[in-house]
Amino acid sequence: MVLPPPSPSLLTDWIQPGALFTVVFGLAAFFWKEMKDLRAEMKDLRAEQKADLKDLKLELKAEFKADVAQLRADNAELRADNRVLSDKLDRLLENSLTAKP
Repeated sequence: MVLPPPSPSLLTDWIQPGALFTVVFGLAAFFWKEMKDLRAEMKDLRAEQKADLKDLKLELKAEFKADVAQLRADNAELRADNRVLSDKLDRLLENSLTAKP
């Protein structure tokens, strides 16, 4: 017994819509998986950036504290220099006032 060739209506009524259905849902599944993967990558990237930002913040805090300490030391040194200059100026003024014209 030989099967008759499929009728054109069978092709248009069943096979083409089935193939189209398969392609559409296959693409939808592919894009769904890609979106899930992209979301996971973005979540990992955000976590990395958050950790990097935290490290940078700690580094900047340490640098800021070191800079503040250096500025305080420089300020103390300048005050000491200012005292010395003030004392020298006082002596100079005393000498100039007590000097005989």
